[in-house]
Amino acid sequence: MIKTGLTWGRGFFLLGLMLIPGIVYTLYRLPPGSHESFYYQTVPYVSIVLSAILVALSHLSYPRVKNPRLMTVSITAASAALLQNLPYIVPFPAFSQSLIFIIAAAGITASILLPGSLGSRGMKIVLSLFLALILSAAVLGKIYLEPVLADISTWIPDEFPGWIPAVVSGGTVIVICLLSVIFIKEGFGLEGIIPAAGILYALGIWISVLQIPPGAGELLHLYLPAFLVVSVVIHWFLRLDHRAHYDPLLKIYNRGYAETIIEQGAVAKPYSVVLFDIDHFKKVNDTHGHQAGDMILFETAQVIQQQVVPGGILCRYGGEEIIAFFPGKTVAAAVDIAEHCRKAVSEHKVATGKKNISVTVSAGAGEILEGDAGILDAVARADSCLYKAKENGRNRVIGTKEKKPRKTQTEHRSSKQTSGKRKTAGKKSAGTKKERLTGKEWKSTRKR
Repeated sequence: MIKTGLTWGRGFFLLGLMLIPGIVYTLYRLPPGSHESFYYQTVPYVSIVLSAILVALSHLSYPRVKNPRLMTVSITAASAALLQNLPYIVPFPAFSQSLIFIIAAAGITASILLPGSLGSRGMKIVLSLFLALILSAAVLGKIYLEPVLADISTWIPDEFPGWIPAVVSGGTVIVICLLSVIFIKEGFGLEGIIPAAGILYALGIWISVLQIPPGAGELLHLYLPAFLVVSVVIHWFLRLDHRAHYDPLLKIYNRGYAETIIEQGAVAKPYSVVLFDIDHFKKVNDTHGHQAGDMILFETAQVIQQQVVPGGILCRYGGEEIIAFFPGKTVAAAVDIAEHCRKAVSEHKVATGKKNISVTVSAGAGEILEGDAGILDAVARADSCLYKAKENGRNRVIGTKEKKPRKTQTEHRSSKQTSGKRKTAGKKSAGTKKERLTGKEWKSTRKR
């Protein structure tokens, strides 16, 4: 499933970048000089309609996907398209393309820094601030920045190579890509959608400053909202598919997702698995009730998830059992993380009515070893270690011991030769000592 998410991200990124040859092909097939009505009448109307559809889809999808980054990127793209195209349709102050692209690129860069999820109230506040920021940037840019850009364009000679806007665009591309890699971790295509949109707006700065080719800016504001409309819809379906593998009570992956991971077969090593089990959970349920038990299950899972993610994948395995998968980690590293989880759970207090309840967990860790068929072998080892942790008093973590690497044939021979040399040296030493002693002294030494 993780590989699928990464593949979707790469697919979105490549699809976004394919808009560039798409714009070039459109300009070649429909030259702006002979198709003015297309570029300055048809394109603006279609762009505004697509922008309205994009805003509506983002608004409808947010309660289901709750992703503020995609929402703000969509609002930014729609706002940029409106600033670009409204002057063609209604009396509206015209903004330079350079200013619009700068605002759009800055807005997408800022949206990457938003948290991965926000509640409805938080999202309304963020969107209000974001829209206010875009509008104020547009108004202030119109008053102060646009004249400066116009002056700069007059300084550019006819044979200007364009390295200054190229450096600005390239720097913006690098910043957007770096921030995306650092901050966007949730997948579902976002790691490809947002950088692609940001890169296209950054390249738009270069296009608009040099004014080459004419019509490219208009097409970019047409194709980008269309790209984001498709992206929002696919992201929505990906998240719905994700929900099918999600446990609604614990807010972590469910047993079906765990089985999907286990059935992968051979995986790259090292790869470790940890099984957690809440100690005496039946007694907790019987004493405090099932509602309190559900609350304890949820909060315990969330406490463990804070320690496990993003280095591992956490799933509900059944009842009060939780399983964590750690690709790329040895059993020693997995035991260390599990120990942090155990301490965090034991220190956490769950508020249930008038009482604060604390529970403990036991954990077993196993690793895939040479000759294993797949992850299932590591799960079996983790299960065996969990059983030992329960037998040895609970509230502890036990992991399988890592096997020492086998010696190579050369190492085995060299160690054998070294051992033989030591034995020979010992015999010589004993013989020398025996020669130095007299017969009576030697006999008395043997008796002792």
